[in-house]
Amino acid sequence: MIDKISNVIPFILCGGSGTRLFPLSRRDFPKQFVKLNGELSLFQQTVKRITKNFSHIPVILTGSNVKFIAQMQAKEIGCDIKIMVEPSPRNSGPAVLVAALYAESQDSQMGVAVFASDHIIEGDADFESAITYAAEAVKDGYITTFGIVPDYPATGYGYIKPSQPFSGRDYRVVERFVEKPNLEIAEKYIVEGYVWNSGNFMFPCLAVIDAYKKHDLSTFNSVKEGLQTATSDLGMINIGPSF
Repeated sequence: MIDKISNVIPFILCGGSGTRLFPLSRRDFPKQFVKLNGELSLFQQTVKRITKNFSHIPVILTGSNVKFIAQMQAKEIGCDIKIMVEPSPRNSGPAVLVAALYAESQDSQMGVAVFASDHIIEGDADFESAITYAAEAVKDGYITTFGIVPDYPATGYGYIKPSQPFSGRDYRVVERFVEKPNLEIAEKYIVEGYVWNSGNFMFPCLAVIDAYKKHDLSTFNSVKEGLQTATSDLGMINIGPSF
């Protein structure tokens, strides 16, 4: 039995337009709910992985069009979830802020983990090691992002340039983020030791809240207003007006 992480609330981003694997996936049944590599969907694999490693029930950030699919698939594998329903899709930034504000409402010292719902992750030990390191960094007030060592010069992913080791531990300071490069630049990044940006993060809730207040106050105010006017019904939290 592993020691579950207790200082972090896990959130799973579960949006998507369902276009990348059409017609296998579609708007009302995006790819995370498809059983692509076994008996469980990517969403179910993610929920099981998070439930195994975190003591808090995972919170699913999704849209009204698929909330019942998420409920049904979680029930199929015997896992409890909470669902927060976005009134309209606004990509990951506002969703991450929602997660931070929700965590703050529970405990201002709480950390937040944000995971994609459609990733295939092989190797439980490596995943558990990475999130354990990140949970410790949260206690020290740091934001952690998870990189993936690339095996080809992908042009559809963002990249992270790692710098020196952090405090003698098995992770690095992030020097810069770069968005999707062309092939020539991607080849250069691989030679220089860049890693793919996985889009998974762990951070103290106040770190993201403070960053939004400083750098994007309008989004902060809109999301805050939405949460203040939210209603609850049978464990489902509806995020108020569109933000």
